[in-house]
Amino acid sequence: MLRRLGEFMKRRREDVYSEFLVQHGGKEYVPVSSSDSAADATMGATTGSAASDAEVKGEEGWGEMVIDSVVPQIAPMHLRAGDSVLDLGCGTCRAMERFRELGMRTHGVTLGTSDAAWCRDVKGFTVTEAPVEVVGSLFRAGSFDMIFARHSMEHTVAPMFVLDELKTLLSANGTLYLEVPMPGTDSKHEDNVNHYSVLGADMWKALLGKVGYEVVWSDMILLHKSPDRQHLPSDDQYWYALAKKRGWAGSQAGSRAGGTGGVR
Repeated sequence: MLRRLGEFMKRRREDVYSEFLVQHGGKEYVPVSSSDSAADATMGATTGSAASDAEVKGEEGWGEMVIDSVVPQIAPMHLRAGDSVLDLGCGTCRAMERFRELGMRTHGVTLGTSDAAWCRDVKGFTVTEAPVEVVGSLFRAGSFDMIFARHSMEHTVAPMFVLDELKTLLSANGTLYLEVPMPGTDSKHEDNVNHYSVLGADMWKALLGKVGYEVVWSDMILLHKSPDRQHLPSDDQYWYALAKKRGWAGSQAGSRAGGTGGVR
């Protein structure tokens, strides 16, 4: 069974979603040599031009907008300068940049080769290329004061297992930030080729409880991606939660779960 599971997981490599490739129209990132500067980084030979930070950013995306709003809110409440943050599914390291600006140490994990190379060569981050299911074997227990799992858990075939592994990696009073897309929206996240666990908010909350987390805050991020739909219900919904290990210092089980504030 374990051999067959390993073969199944290996085939998942073909389903990788690279933020870098999407942003650059499918053009691979070519890592810079040790003698080159980050400004000399280029994409595939078809472009022949330098890839500046502005080019990578392109039109302000919804993901970047959410990250730029969320990180400054949660970091001051749960982290201090010098604390360690694991960005699980770091993509092109937007969140890691925000955490670094606030004085945190960061380590990223991503399945995309181009994403990992971009984060290392151009942005100077430490990034490990691996699927989320093996993250527990990559680091020592208690290594991180926060795990930022934004739009990574829908990519696992074993969400309960991964949540348990992440709990092991958190420090005693560490915080898990979990953000996941909701099923049944106009965006149809459940139909994405590499989305395997697009679960409802109640199911995610139940899984967190079953593996020993206390949800200290949760809410829904509602997005109107089309200007002509502003008067209608949101066409995309992300559920997010801040969770700690059950029994963390200052625990008041359930007293702060299910907040009505949050990012809209």
